[in-house]
Amino acid sequence: MPAEHVRQAGLRGARHPGLSSGPVPVEAGAGGPVPGVQERIGGRPDSRPAPFPPREAAVRFLGGGNDRVGAGRADGPEERDGGRWPRFDRDVTVGSLAGIAQRSHLDDWRKASCPTLLVLGQNGILLPAREVADMRAPRPGTTAVSVPGTGRDVHLERPDTLHSLLSGFLRSVEH
Repeated sequence: MPAEHVRQAGLRGARHPGLSSGPVPVEAGAGGPVPGVQERIGGRPDSRPAPFPPREAAVRFLGGGNDRVGAGRADGPEERDGGRWPRFDRDVTVGSLAGIAQRSHLDDWRKASCPTLLVLGQNGILLPAREVADMRAPRPGTTAVSVPGTGRDVHLERPDTLHSLLSGFLRSVEH
């Protein structure tokens, strides 16, 4: 799920508190604007071969030296028309980032009152420490967790840890 979708879910909870019992942004923030984000994200699929090479080559290409990340990303393409093709629509993904490209959403974030679990990769590149502090300060119900040994792909690098964090958080906010 693109970070913008996670961001939108959290901000929807801020605007409509009854709709969310607790958002969980994973390597996604509320800051912005982020100039050039659409070009950077759009450039990634543009640089990939289509159809994708055999899985082993895709692991190397998509992992950038991290086989766990590469394996998670290489499992994404679907088999069709004699090749392995992306499951996502590049233009939809790029378009979903318009909100963060244009403005900050910290004001909306500050209005939310529901508990929130903010999951960060220890070596993540998406959220600067200042933005994490800005997100936590006005919301004492926000718990931030840094997952050791991970980057921006926490869901691929430590899926069991993320599952455990999500399960525990969701149990804590059940009505």
